[in-house]
Order: sequence, then C-alpha cells, then structure tokens
Amino acid sequence: MCFRNLSYSISHCCHAVQLQEFETGCPPRDMLYGNSGWNLFDGTGEALAVKNLLPDIKDLRGHMSNSVADILIVEDEPEISELLEENLNALGFHTLAVPDGAGMFAELTQNKYDLILLDIMLPGEDGLSLCRRLRTPGAPYEHTPVIFLTALGELTDRVVGLELGGDDYLPKPFEMRELVARIRALLRRAAAPKADNGLTAERAGSQCLIWKFGPWRVNIGARHLIDEHDVTVALSAVEFRLLMLFLQQPQRIISRESILEHMADRCDSYDRSIDVQVSRLRAKLRDSGRNPTLIRTMRGDGYMLAVPVEKGEL
Repeated sequence: MCFRNLSYSISHCCHAVQLQEFETGCPPRDMLYGNSGWNLFDGTGEALAVKNLLPDIKDLRGHMSNSVADILIVEDEPEISELLEENLNALGFHTLAVPDGAGMFAELTQNKYDLILLDIMLPGEDGLSLCRRLRTPGAPYEHTPVIFLTALGELTDRVVGLELGGDDYLPKPFEMRELVARIRALLRRAAAPKADNGLTAERAGSQCLIWKFGPWRVNIGARHLIDEHDVTVALSAVEFRLLMLFLQQPQRIISRESILEHMADRCDSYDRSIDVQVSRLRAKLRDSGRNPTLIRTMRGDGYMLAVPVEKGEL
C-alpha cells in the first residue's frame, strides 16, 4: 500500500483506520498508538501517527462509572489532541483541547476540570513550568490531577515531572487502554483524602483542621504543608495520601506491604515504587539526608513516622 511515494506497513489490519498523511521528510514531532496492537511505520522504521476508530470501545466503556468527568487536554499537535478528544469523548468523558499554557489558564479560570492531560514540549512556557504554577498553594486548581503525556520518556524526565507536581506520567507512544485506566485511577483518587481522613468537605473547610508533627503542620482542608516559618508546601495527591497514612499511625512501624496495599492505583504495583514515593515525601519534608528524623526506615520491616502527632484547629 502506498501513499505519496511513502510505503507504509500496518499490523493487525482487522479494523478500519484513518491515516494522517504527512509530507515526506516532515514526520510529526509527537506520536502515539491509539489502541493495543496497532503499529504504523514508514519506510525508515519510524512510527507515524495513527487515528483509529476504537474497535474495543464497548469493552472500555463497560467498566466506566456513571459519573462524567471533564478533562482539559493541553497539546499543541492538532492530530494528537483530536485523537484524544475523539476517543475520550466516545468513552463518555467531556473534553476540551487547548494548544498552550495561556489557553489552559484561560479555561481553568472560567471552568472547573476534573483532570488535565498536559504535554511538556509546548510553545512558550513548557508543561513542567505550567504544572509548577498549577500547584501554587491556594489556587482553585491546585489539586486538579495532572497526567503528563510527552515524548520525553527517560527516567529522569519522569522523576522531574512527578517531583514538580504531576500525578502521573505517560510517555508517547502509549496505548489508549492504558491512558484510560490511568485517568480512571486518578479520578478515583481525587476524593480519597476525604474518606481517608474521616472528614466531610464541609467540616474540613469550616474548621480548617490542622495536624502537627515535628516542625510541620498539615492543613487537611487545603491539603498542603506549612513549615515553622509559615511557608506553604504543595503536595501531590499521592504525597498527601501517603503522609496521611503515616499521620494516622504515628510512632508505629508500617510494613511495605501495608503501604503498597494502601497506595493501590496510586503508584506502580511493585515493591520498589514504595521507596520512591517515600523518598519524594521526605524531600518535601526536608528530611532526605542520610539519617532522616521524621520518616525513618526500619530495616526489613518498613517505615515509621518517628514523632508524635497533635490534632487541632487553625
């Protein structure tokens, strides 16, 4: 099969697809697979963009909850943003795509979104800087879940993205099934702190509950840390959930298995991921030296918050 002097090979041709054509020598900067098993390559072996018709859409939709989520897509490549909108809308999500940070903040100031899909390599201000601004303490979108979608897939890139406030990171190319699963996991996570703390939103907002440990205070309603100089430190959803686990069981050893079970759907389901999450939380607590004094490693057993916790009101 040939298109404009370019030779393409397609695997799993049992479903219809629409091909996005590109001029010779001008492949798209970002590329992804929209469905399991689809691969489109040019004559050099480089992957090109595929816009699929989601043959397994009924299967994906069957596992969705009845609630509808509003998703903001921040992506400067029209082909990719259109593909994401088409597939996510077909699955029942409400989506809107903008090409840059200016468009993102313009939308966020006017409308509430349940989740943001954020590219990193954007024109003007990049996605990492935008995510840092999203996490500004007190901002109305401070706790909106963010998934980075980017061609930067190295370990260092992923760590930086998560450290700057991203809740998840999915390198391109990716499977649409995996993206949908991660979106659902983050949407489930959004309300988790309310259940974890035994607080209603009204109670947390009206009483401004504060938990104190060591030199730190935690504003439960706002979900951020406050140091001894009254400087606020933003926490991601994963960091907040992990911190609350330690605060609810101070001066008690919590096994790695218990942490892994508690953090289900919030980090990769392998043992090493617990060490990474604890390390990130320690960094936020400025407790990441050779001998941490707040969250201590109990060799062979797990971790322990080594200081008492006081609960009160602001």
